[in-house]
Amino acid sequence: MATSSSAPTIPPSSGKQVKIQLTTKQLDIALPEDSGPILVDTSQSLLNLHYALFFGSKTDLTFQISAEKSQRIPFDFLINGAILRTSLDDFLTTNGISAETVLHAEYVPAFVPPKHAASFEHDTWVSSIDVLSSAETKAHQALILSGSYDGLMRVWNTSSQVAATSQYLGDSRFVAATKAARFLSSTRVVSAGMDRVIRLWRFKEGESMTDNSKASVLHEADLQCHNQMVLAMDVQSDKQQLLSASADHTLALWNTDLTTAPVLNSETTTTKRQKRISTPAQIAPLSTLQGHTHHVTGVLFSPHVPNQAYSISSDNTLKTWSLSTESVLDNRPLQDPLYALTALTNMHLLALGSSKGDITMIDPRTSTAMIKVSTVRQAHSNGFVSSLANDPGSQYRFASGGFDGMVKVWDIRSLTSSTMTIDRKLDNDSKGGKVFAVKWDAEVGILSAGEDCKVRIDR
Repeated sequence: MATSSSAPTIPPSSGKQVKIQLTTKQLDIALPEDSGPILVDTSQSLLNLHYALFFGSKTDLTFQISAEKSQRIPFDFLINGAILRTSLDDFLTTNGISAETVLHAEYVPAFVPPKHAASFEHDTWVSSIDVLSSAETKAHQALILSGSYDGLMRVWNTSSQVAATSQYLGDSRFVAATKAARFLSSTRVVSAGMDRVIRLWRFKEGESMTDNSKASVLHEADLQCHNQMVLAMDVQSDKQQLLSASADHTLALWNTDLTTAPVLNSETTTTKRQKRISTPAQIAPLSTLQGHTHHVTGVLFSPHVPNQAYSISSDNTLKTWSLSTESVLDNRPLQDPLYALTALTNMHLLALGSSKGDITMIDPRTSTAMIKVSTVRQAHSNGFVSSLANDPGSQYRFASGGFDGMVKVWDIRSLTSSTMTIDRKLDNDSKGGKVFAVKWDAEVGILSAGEDCKVRIDR
């Protein structure tokens, strides 16, 4: 393949030019090692950089990446670790860099916006969603769990068919909405909501993807200690542990292994010595954590430190907890009530969503207690960031859902604006647009649910 040691110029040039050395860490899209700096017109858009990446000024000069591949792969360009969102001229001016400087830019495949793939209709608002991967199912097809304000959970296949529905167990005098629902494993599900009870369920798949006649979600146990509604949960399946967050200002840690879990009422045991429990079992918490002064709205097991967890609250704080000593290790006050929480594990960052629509990135390690990495003001314009979910395919990206009816994708290398927006208000008729839950799954895509009574999938 022909190369040139001189810097090729992209015609036509209408103004100031700057030399850029393009590099990448991905070998399959790398330029030849002897590719030198490229002259790029600073006054034009990023299209110039894409052009420079694939073609030189001579008709016989083509870089390692073919034109065919360039049509398939859009690129982002990183300078000093940040994605370039403006023209090079604006970048040079803003950062006080001379056009004589050789810029070093890393190019990476850009995020390709997903497209609307499906919507699952419910009779009422949908508050929670989770995914069981195809590798864990008999039919080798991913399953989707939804919890809704009618107090029910539904398990769906990706063809928009309901595989199984839970039994309603709330008080018959009112509907106790489900606020959170998660898969514990391929055979177990947990739910919680406004009736203050956390319920474990035994899930059984149908015989095949099309035959759901034997599928079921059966009540297995009640986990009780909260005296107000349960607002959020996190699960640690490998340790069979569960964290719950409640409007009663507390967190609770639970053992979901019914053979060893502490029993709330000893009369429910059939054999005390073996601790075998009748169904439905009544389970007590391993511990209850107190420290917040208002509703606890989110909880998360630490992805890095065993026996450590994080919680957020409408008391405007993020707390780090030791689960072994049941004590607060770190307390971070913020400006506004917090309602959404997720972790960008590889970056050691937590993303926090507030009632004013802001998203704040924080490194929760105690050595960085005074460092607030970044805040996106009015990430959602109508207040309330209700849900956050990290991208399983990128250490830099996450999605947010808000009461403005939007789902937005963000990249921490460029938080000045979102990478893309899914406007759920465009297809919700007159049912309302608030987004209550977002889940990002490597297999299924970006799932969102809310006031429009739908689970929507974009991939």
